[in-house]
Amino acid sequence: MTIPFIPRVLRPRRAAPADAVRPTRADINLEALRHNLRVTRRQAGGARVWAVLKADAYGHGAPAVARTLERAKIDGFCVALLEEAVELREAGIVAPILVMGGHYGSAHDEVVTRGLVPVVHDLGQVESFARLVRSGDTPGPIDVHLKVDTGMARLGVTMTELPDVAAKIGIELRNQYVLGYSPANQVRDGKYRKVSVKLVQPRGLPPLHAFWRTGYYAPTQ
Repeated sequence: MTIPFIPRVLRPRRAAPADAVRPTRADINLEALRHNLRVTRRQAGGARVWAVLKADAYGHGAPAVARTLERAKIDGFCVALLEEAVELREAGIVAPILVMGGHYGSAHDEVVTRGLVPVVHDLGQVESFARLVRSGDTPGPIDVHLKVDTGMARLGVTMTELPDVAAKIGIELRNQYVLGYSPANQVRDGKYRKVSVKLVQPRGLPPLHAFWRTGYYAPTQ
């Protein structure tokens, strides 16, 4: 007997325009958004382009922005919360979605069922996703991104923990990228890239992405 899928995570609730108290109004030009994507693609060369749509696409309206960019052939989307990813899936978005926040409560199975790519940053999360594969509840391997703390003291595996966590990501999970947060000045002067490459290459880990405080998202390889 097949057990029906019952979602644990609901999409965010937002006030309808008629219920809003503040008189502020924002007109979003979707053609300008498509133009910005074209310009970004040219600047990115052969790199893939993913749009960060956390916080309701920074107030622009995540579902509408996502539909526009998906039709313009963007490579994927990033959100901070699982709820934000659920909102996009329920709006019909089928492009890859990366959940950057790294908190899933007891909804690890829902992350997989909805076709999301989770960020993991500790052994407990790695084990929770691996358990789904070992139990037969989901086919493996599950794609994940590993987040590393390079000095910002935010979420992420520490340099000391990295070897053990990387070793645990194997048969059940497939690590697509290593993510790191670093101060903007370290990225500009090349320190982040030098440290990251030295750290990752000997362990056979995949390419890196660099995040820094300005919110820019760039592949370092």
